[in-house]
Amino acid sequence: MLYTLSTDRHELRELCYHTVDGDTATASSDFLVGDSLTERGSDPDSAGWVSLMLHRYNRSTDIVPRGLSGYNTKWFIEFALPSIEQELSESVRSPNLITLWLGTNDAALPDGDVVKQHVPLAEYTANLTKIVRAFQLNAPSAKILLITPPHVDDTVRQSRSSTNQAERTNAVAGEYARACADVARELELNVLDMYSYFNALPESDRNACLNDGLHFAVKTFVGGPTQIRPVLFLVGDSLTENGVDPDKAGWAALLRNHFRRSADILPRGLSGYNTK
Repeated sequence: MLYTLSTDRHELRELCYHTVDGDTATASSDFLVGDSLTERGSDPDSAGWVSLMLHRYNRSTDIVPRGLSGYNTKWFIEFALPSIEQELSESVRSPNLITLWLGTNDAALPDGDVVKQHVPLAEYTANLTKIVRAFQLNAPSAKILLITPPHVDDTVRQSRSSTNQAERTNAVAGEYARACADVARELELNVLDMYSYFNALPESDRNACLNDGLHFAVKTFVGGPTQIRPVLFLVGDSLTENGVDPDKAGWAALLRNHFRRSADILPRGLSGYNTK
């Protein structure tokens, strides 16, 4: 199934389905795997999509981000996948959902400033398939959602290049986005086509959603990789539950951003509760 973004609130629509019991402190989990587009999504100062999901589902699921800035699929398989496989296989609860958002760095041009990040298209396709198979093996009950690389603002990326040549282009990003969608179809997975969504907008509108020609700006969603990470449970009442709200720079959201590579912040705030 092909998913889109909600055009009125800019939210990820139908991203996950949950059985919610508002009066229980037991939550399921969702793993969000990717590169800087996922890692930066934890930042409440920019209303990152991960922090928004944490706030929206704070009573029903634990949002577990695994975003690694700069990573391509090749580095992810070599340095990150082994620890995530172990984490999934040893988890008491299999996640409901795993999102996989890689490809922006693979799509770096082979003759650009960041050539070391480039992964050829055929290899990218094979790597995505390998990662998905690993997730299916270690978390067989989880739904897997592939997310395509989004658009690129060629002009801004060129202006930031030391050689005055863009190290990424919107056209090449589209090739990797289509490859990602093809993998999803072949493996019978859902795919969220970020590239097609943004490129359907007027150029000025879609590029306004980026703060550096590559990463998302605040307005877009308003609306150690080889280690098993520690978990910090935050237990309390409304002061804890409201602490996950990125719009208020909630303390739990700030903690999640600060410790995004070193610990999982799992809030258990229940508004109105007393100790009894």
